[in-house]
Amino acid sequence: SDARRCDDPAIHASGRPMTTLTVLVYPAEAENAFEVARALRGRESIKVIGASSRRGHARFVFDDCIEDAPNIDDAAFDPWLDRLQRDKQINAFLPTHDHVAWRIHHAKRPTGLRLIGSSAATAAICASKLEMTGVLRHFEWHPQVHDATPASFPVFAKPDRSAGGKGTARLDNLKAWTDFFDHHPREHYL
Repeated sequence: SDARRCDDPAIHASGRPMTTLTVLVYPAEAENAFEVARALRGRESIKVIGASSRRGHARFVFDDCIEDAPNIDDAAFDPWLDRLQRDKQINAFLPTHDHVAWRIHHAKRPTGLRLIGSSAATAAICASKLEMTGVLRHFEWHPQVHDATPASFPVFAKPDRSAGGKGTARLDNLKAWTDFFDHHPREHYL
């Protein structure tokens, strides 16, 4: 059968040309990006490129690392990805952040660039804490979401679309609640 793995030594010995899968991992500064790089290192049939909009540890993990990539939400991202896909012959994109997965599903992806990851519907749920809350609301362990002022404190205010604790606040009393939501749009938080 020809259903052998692409890194099967018999295929290499046969002299048949082998197609290389070139995967762009973005952002490369996430722990799961490091895991992908380690898992795929040394595979002759797979080339992994890491890219991030900031400099960090990825340069020590990825053999090919781009540290000045535009942020996924910048207008420059789509043209940058298109150029990079052509220049480095990238044929797969692996998002390592929920927002990036959601955003790349809604971007104009270059022709031939496959997305490795969840469906658009799953990416939308994972990128939004409000969407996730709606899916999980039937479970007793589901976190409480306050549509009105909570009866007891402390509570945590978390932005719908954020990660790494950005924009999160612990609100210890009614005054803290009021002050916080005087400066932050309530509909963007849970």
